[in-house]
Amino acid sequence: MAAWCWGNNAPGALGTGDTIGPEVCVVVSSPFPCSTRAERPSSAGRQFRWISAGAGYTCAVTADFHPYCWDSTGFGELGIGSTLQPERHAARGVAGGHRFRQIEAGDRHTCV
Repeated sequence: MAAWCWGNNAPGALGTGDTIGPEVCVVVSSPFPCSTRAERPSSAGRQFRWISAGAGYTCAVTADFHPYCWDSTGFGELGIGSTLQPERHAARGVAGGHRFRQIEAGDRHTCV
């Protein structure tokens, strides 16, 4: 199945490849880029069997069991082998070539 995400996109958590709208939401007078409707992440047409959203990032497992994550990486939670923020906020394969059935994104950590 295809992944769809909505909500706060300030950290790029929707995986659309950017940190902008399509809308601007306001919570306690602080505007932030968001989407109140489902958006497709930039996942190059991948089909996912499992998806999990964490604190500012999302991870998913493809139909053929390859893990991908997108957005925040200050704590290494994307599993891409770096804590540096990727230039594009789009799905990136988890380093190591491992295959998993499911994945759980947490508060600054990920487990499979």
